[in-house]
Amino acid sequence: MPVLQGLDWNQPHTDVDSVLDGIETLHYILAADVFYDITVFKSIVQTIALLLRRFQKAICIFAYEERE
Repeated sequence: MPVLQGLDWNQPHTDVDSVLDGIETLHYILAADVFYDITVFKSIVQTIALLLRRFQKAICIFAYEERE
Protein backbone atom coordinates (compact mmCIF):
# COMPACT_ATOMS: atom_id res chain seq x y z
CA MET A 1 0.00 0.00 0.00
CA PRO A 2 1.54 3.37 -1.00
CA VAL A 3 2.24 5.83 1.78
CA LEU A 4 2.25 9.60 1.30
CA GLN A 5 4.20 11.71 3.79
CA GLY A 6 4.97 15.40 4.08
CA LEU A 7 8.31 16.76 5.30
CA ASP A 8 9.40 20.00 6.95
CA TRP A 9 12.28 21.30 4.80
CA ASN A 10 13.63 23.30 7.74
CA GLN A 11 13.94 20.23 10.00
CA PRO A 12 15.30 17.61 7.58
CA HIS A 13 17.28 15.45 10.01
CA THR A 14 14.69 15.14 12.77
CA ASP A 15 11.66 15.21 10.51
CA VAL A 16 12.94 12.54 8.09
CA ASP A 17 13.60 10.12 10.92
CA SER A 18 10.15 10.58 12.46
CA VAL A 19 8.20 10.59 9.18
CA LEU A 20 9.98 7.59 7.68
CA ASP A 21 10.15 5.50 10.84
CA GLY A 22 9.34 1.94 9.84
CA ILE A 23 9.50 2.56 6.08
CA GLU A 24 12.04 0.19 4.56
CA THR A 25 11.69 1.16 0.90
CA LEU A 26 11.13 4.49 -0.77
CA HIS A 27 10.43 4.35 -4.50
CA TYR A 28 9.65 7.97 -5.38
CA ILE A 29 10.14 11.45 -4.01
CA LEU A 30 7.59 13.79 -5.58
CA ALA A 31 7.88 17.56 -5.31
CA ALA A 32 5.65 20.16 -6.95
CA ASP A 33 5.76 23.94 -6.55
CA VAL A 34 8.49 23.79 -3.91
CA PHE A 35 10.95 26.19 -5.57
CA TYR A 36 8.89 29.38 -5.39
CA ASP A 37 10.71 30.74 -2.31
CA ILE A 38 14.47 31.07 -2.80
CA THR A 39 15.03 31.25 0.98
CA VAL A 40 14.14 27.56 1.39
CA PHE A 41 15.98 26.28 -1.71
CA LYS A 42 19.02 25.09 0.26
CA SER A 43 16.84 23.31 2.84
CA ILE A 44 14.87 21.54 0.11
CA VAL A 45 18.03 20.33 -1.63
CA GLN A 46 19.52 19.13 1.68
CA THR A 47 16.35 17.22 2.55
CA ILE A 48 16.17 15.56 -0.88
CA ALA A 49 19.88 14.67 -0.65
CA LEU A 50 19.32 13.13 2.78
CA LEU A 51 16.47 11.02 1.43
CA LEU A 52 18.45 9.90 -1.62
CA ARG A 53 21.41 8.87 0.56
CA ARG A 54 19.09 6.85 2.77
CA PHE A 55 17.10 5.33 -0.12
CA GLN A 56 19.62 5.02 -2.94
CA LYS A 57 17.20 3.44 -5.42
CA ALA A 58 14.56 6.16 -5.01
CA ILE A 59 13.68 8.35 -7.97
CA CYS A 60 13.11 12.06 -7.39
CA ILE A 61 10.59 13.83 -9.63
CA PHE A 62 10.16 17.61 -9.56
CA ALA A 63 7.36 19.58 -11.17
CA TYR A 64 8.54 23.12 -11.81
CA GLU A 65 7.11 26.05 -13.73
CA GLU A 66 9.20 29.16 -14.23
CA ARG A 67 7.26 32.21 -13.13
CA GLU A 68 7.91 35.91 -13.42
